Amino acid sequence: MRRPSPSGRFRTVQRLSMAALLSAGLLAGCGIVHAASHPVSHQAPPAALTWIGEPQAGFRPWAAALRQAKTGVDVNAYLLTDTAYADALKQLAQRGIAVRVILAANPYHDATAVATERRLFAGSRVQLHWAPARFDRPYATDHAKYLVVNPGTPHALAIMGSPNGTWSAFGGWNAEDAIETTAPALTQALTAVFHADWTGRSVGSAVRRTLVLSPGATGPLVQLLRTPGPVAIATEELGDVPTLYASLAAHGATGRLLIPLDATQSAKARQWLAALARAGVQVRTLATPYVHAKLMITAHQTWVGSQNWSEPSLMNNREVGLITTNAAIHAAALTWFNGLWHHAHGLR
Repeated sequence: MRRPSPSGRFRTVQRLSMAALLSAGLLAGCGIVHAASHPVSHQAPPAALTWIGEPQAGFRPWAAALRQAKTGVDVNAYLLTDTAYADALKQLAQRGIAVRVILAANPYHDATAVATERRLFAGSRVQLHWAPARFDRPYATDHAKYLVVNPGTPHALAIMGSPNGTWSAFGGWNAEDAIETTAPALTQALTAVFHADWTGRSVGSAVRRTLVLSPGATGPLVQLLRTPGPVAIATEELGDVPTLYASLAAHGATGRLLIPLDATQSAKARQWLAALARAGVQVRTLATPYVHAKLMITAHQTWVGSQNWSEPSLMNNREVGLITTNAAIHAAALTWFNGLWHHAHGLR
């Protein structure tokens, strides 16, 4: 996440054998689905998926989605400190609509955010719940960002992606990406994840046929990254995930990586960036808007999610994303990425 006053980030360094990682079994996927062993397609119809790009969209898509609430609203938010978002949820709850919110108990140890969330919802009918204990420990947090309106009904609608419920996500500070969907496969899968985390139970394996879910997201993203052809990637963080860098390096000059300027500051990140440069991968940095997006665009598929390029994000956190072959999403995402790429700068 990014706010005007940046907080620290979790990092981890794992010295793993590259050969062992490259020979490991990988998850496969196509359409909007990822299976643990065999891809299963539940491709959504074109109208069921809508691209949301920030800073262009602002809070409007979330406000419009909440106006459709009739039976309930479920929110998982790493951070939820935006007053417009909080007010909209409180108003729905006051009308008798069940509003449930799961929040991260340890957002990079940002005690100010937690105190703000408590204050925003104090005295309201919104039901707050802290994420399960397994996502409240060093190098593990609930970093997911999604909203489900009318969960469990034929009128369910969801928004998922990189934006937190913060001013920086909606107010023009960040570059963010998200998907709005009415596809039953997606809304049902997100509802299942929310219910599992709300009750402190295991989410099980079925939802992984539809969502790119952390813990356990490295395989699907590596598999997608190994797709032949050009690839465009936006990520906020550069952690120590050798398989991702090796798979991106294989694309050579057809690979593009967009990162925020301060993602280049760590010694480990500079090592990976140097290796990518030697392979011919194009890398650019952007100072404004701040790149908080988590996006991968291959020749025909698009991944949107909450995962960063770090071991905790992929293998420890609660995170959600999706992969789609929807042509409209692909075109919109590529246009959005190219706009940012045009204003970005090469490594210095």
